[in-house]
Amino acid sequence: DLVEFSSVRLSCSVSSGSSVSFLWLNSSSEVTASDRVQLTDGNANLTIVSVTRYDRGPYKYLTMSLDACHIPSISMQLTIHHSESSVILFLCFNQLSVGPENTLLAKSPSQENYLEGSNIRLSCSAVSNPAALFYWLLNGSLLSDTGPEFRLINVQMSQSGNYSCQAFNNQTMIIQTSQPSFISVLSTSISVRLSCSVSSGSSVSFLWLNGSSEVIASDRVQLTDGNANLTIVNVTRYDRGPYKCDALNAPSHGSCDPLLLSISFGPENTLLTKSPSQENYLEGSNIRLSCSAVSNPAALFYWLLNGSLLSDTGPEFRLINVQLSQSGNYSCQAFNNQTMIIQTSQPSFISVLSKFE
Repeated sequence: DLVEFSSVRLSCSVSSGSSVSFLWLNSSSEVTASDRVQLTDGNANLTIVSVTRYDRGPYKYLTMSLDACHIPSISMQLTIHHSESSVILFLCFNQLSVGPENTLLAKSPSQENYLEGSNIRLSCSAVSNPAALFYWLLNGSLLSDTGPEFRLINVQMSQSGNYSCQAFNNQTMIIQTSQPSFISVLSTSISVRLSCSVSSGSSVSFLWLNGSSEVIASDRVQLTDGNANLTIVNVTRYDRGPYKCDALNAPSHGSCDPLLLSISFGPENTLLTKSPSQENYLEGSNIRLSCSAVSNPAALFYWLLNGSLLSDTGPEFRLINVQLSQSGNYSCQAFNNQTMIIQTSQPSFISVLSKFE
């Protein structure tokens, strides 16, 4: 098997005739000598030095007298077609081993922070022949998983870390490792406890209200110490209240002021819209991009062009008197500085056309 940057030699001979002349063709172009191409023995031998993937051919050998043609110095699969005046050598360059190169890790959904229980898909790709074998690493340590795809199902906090993939070519014996991608898994198990007390009275009982509805014990709601303490386990955005505690047997019936919980969540459903909504715009047009997300507190917004962060921030981004050079894929990022979650919108392509086309 050929490995990129090695040398290959093609030879052709005939069983009779001393004045035979030889001509080598690469597809329909004549092969001539150069710094990497050598023609020797009256052009009977063609040697390519430091062969690359772009030297794949097909090569054709022509002679006016033919009995046999062979490739004695290399081991490759060849398809040899005989005719009255030619021998065609089709070099099967799936035998040329190259790479791996451009090893890239991608994750879906594409974000840095994930809640416990999320499902994450990691994909690894590389330019390689034969196809690369893929291995996975967490914080530099090899995992048992192999293959171009790695899934984290019902991900847990303990699985946070830097993930990377390795591409290995078993012919070139080259290993290339992708840039690491950090995955942060955040806990969803947050509890809140509310307590109610009175200054005197030993037989006081308490009643908790959420809005106008009585709070009763359940799998997520605990009432302890004669209902003096209300604990909500795995609190969600829908548990915000307002909560009120009533002291029923106090010397004078009383209740506390309603309490609203401030619960941080998101961002979710990060969406980019553009106005006017079209794909192609003429030079000089004005375009308004808007970003929105479900988040508490309100998300901070950042803008990207072809994956690179721009200096602009805020929920709106304007392209005034847009130019050809500003064509590309635009996306926005929503960031919640309490949950520390970042979510990126789907990209939106903007194509700027010349007025004179």
